Amino acid sequence: MKTNQTRLSLLCAALIAGAAHGAGAPLTEVTIPGGQILMPESLTSAADGTVIIGSIAGQKIFKANPGSAIAELWISPGASIFGVFADDKSGTLWACSGSMGGPRPAD
Repeated sequence: MKTNQTRLSLLCAALIAGAAHGAGAPLTEVTIPGGQILMPESLTSAADGTVIIGSIAGQKIFKANPGSAIAELWISPGASIFGVFADDKSGTLWACSGSMGGPRPAD
């Protein structure tokens, strides 16, 4: 039975996010809305416990706020997301994106 949501067991993210989650058990699962996300190809977290997930096939970046078990669509660049990195020192989210196609012909 198919659902519109993809569920992920995020043990590494849970360990990082757990510190910011505070009281109670740390999160062990984050739900990503939508049916086109096959797997998260990239995952990062910020010092405050925010979990950021990028997808090649879905061409989107999702964000789960600290302590939240549900990610929300955050950025939809229309290009495949090959990697994300939360740089706390500069307050920047670095994202590597591009096309899955072959080289483009010269103009």
